[in-house]
Amino acid sequence: MPRPFTYCNVARRREVPKSVRNGVGLKPVSGGKYLDTVFAAIPVVPFTAEMARIAAKVDADAKKSGSVIPFADLPIGSTALHFGFAIETRNLRHFQMIPGLKIVPL
Repeated sequence: MPRPFTYCNVARRREVPKSVRNGVGLKPVSGGKYLDTVFAAIPVVPFTAEMARIAAKVDADAKKSGSVIPFADLPIGSTALHFGFAIETRNLRHFQMIPGLKIVPL
């Protein structure tokens, strides 16, 4: 079954080079050309004030219930909530704390 179209949040775009350097990615980085090719094919979605409001509410609600969602995951999750997107991730523990977020485990 083909995957739906992929988008990249600005925050996630920042994390991908770190993931590749840490050996999580599938290909080695060679002069940045690999990442340039990847990002040329994936539209980057800007982080807006509305997404920031969603992130702040999710964060506040989590803290009220005694949970802490890592800051780096809040913009990614709130962007997905804003657009009604699902996210594909290996990080189920953090993203499952975001109510209403659709998650596709990798």
